[in-house]
Amino acid sequence: MAVAHSRGLLDYGEKIATYWPEFAPEGKEKITVKQLLSHQAGLCMIEEALDLDVLADPCRTAESTREAEACLEVGNKPRLLPLRSRVVPE
Repeated sequence: MAVAHSRGLLDYGEKIATYWPEFAPEGKEKITVKQLLSHQAGLCMIEEALDLDVLADPCRTAESTREAEACLEVGNKPRLLPLRSRVVPE
């Protein structure tokens, strides 16, 4: 991300949906790159069980992130929440 930013390909102040339109549903249309990278996007739950196959597949991981709901107010200071997603052992 930092390399893309340094090359002018990514603006931290731009909305994620500008680069990834499918990310916008579920109340995420105003989240910026900076908010997502600094854990201020208000995302707190991924529904899918994150087994090793999912974690090894960037497309499936992106789909799980895209489907996550913004459940906290966007832009607040980052805070850790109890882990609600789970990694399922083989």
